[in-house]
Amino acid sequence: MYSNVFYQLHINKIGGIETFLYELARLSHEHKRDLTIVYRSGDPVQIARIRKYCRILSLAEIEKPIKCHRAFFNYAVDAIDFFEADEYIQLIHADFKSDILQGWIHSNPQSDKITTRYAVSANNKKSYEEVTDYKVKGVLYNPIHIEDEPRVMTLVSAQRMSGEKGVNRIKALVKMLD
Repeated sequence: MYSNVFYQLHINKIGGIETFLYELARLSHEHKRDLTIVYRSGDPVQIARIRKYCRILSLAEIEKPIKCHRAFFNYAVDAIDFFEADEYIQLIHADFKSDILQGWIHSNPQSDKITTRYAVSANNKKSYEEVTDYKVKGVLYNPIHIEDEPRVMTLVSAQRMSGEKGVNRIKALVKMLD
């Protein structure tokens, strides 16, 4: 039995949910937590990137329902019957009142199997509750890991690189700084 399984209809080459899944996989790996991501289709490069940190399975490879403690869904719940879970959790990643998503929620059925809903922002929580009959339990912000980058100092000498301007001294300084 798996602990935490996330379902994603499609894993794009780049996007907010893809960043969310990647950061979640890194965090789970770092803290030695069981995480599996199941997808219906996706970009092979992005899938390989995520696979470095967690188990990732194509829905086409699954022959029987996945048993897990928690099944997580983002916008799509089309595969919810492939999961046997103690909890079914949906994460709201979009503002469903935005012009581009008008009507989306009504043309993409939700599931009554969902036991809890969370949003990734207060605005998403509010808009989802306004366009559906469902309540969102709270806000869980997306995980993010920011790499420590070495500080870079750029020195500029706005001058003509010639003998009378000290070109040899500048070259010596560059070598010392390198």
